[in-house]
Amino acid sequence: MDALRDATSARKAHTRVNRLDPSNTDARLFQGLYDNVTGSLPIGYRILGFVAVYHGDRERGIRTLETVMREGKSNRVEAQVLLAVVYRRERRAQEAIPLLASLIREFPRSYLLSFEIVQMYSDLGDKDVALAHLQRISALPRERAPGFAQLPPQSEVGRESRAT
Repeated sequence: MDALRDATSARKAHTRVNRLDPSNTDARLFQGLYDNVTGSLPIGYRILGFVAVYHGDRERGIRTLETVMREGKSNRVEAQVLLAVVYRRERRAQEAIPLLASLIREFPRSYLLSFEIVQMYSDLGDKDVALAHLQRISALPRERAPGFAQLPPQSEVGRESRAT
């Protein structure tokens, strides 16, 4: 409940910013996240939250995050990352893949994004594409690619994919 109270205070602050400058799309980032998270709570918490004026709407939160991703200036990347997380949680891998691909192009050193896109293809049941990504990732530490050169050997997926 403390976390919800803090989140509500942050949402109210962002709402005030939007009232002062309705064109500030970036200020809607937290509102979208708040709506999605509070709208995703289990029914018991939502009932308690409704009584305590904590309420949200999952889909409205997603739409708000999508708006920030498209129109935002300083929070565009954050909105992309949050949307990828939300899409994964919602089992919407098809929508997460283009976001992850775009993030990988922008942040090629992030091995976590690379592993995440493998998971999304796996969730879709596209084993061949998932394995192709794994093979590409497993070569990167050997090639000493930036961001991948320091991965410890147990992180190399080549061994893991051969074992399965």
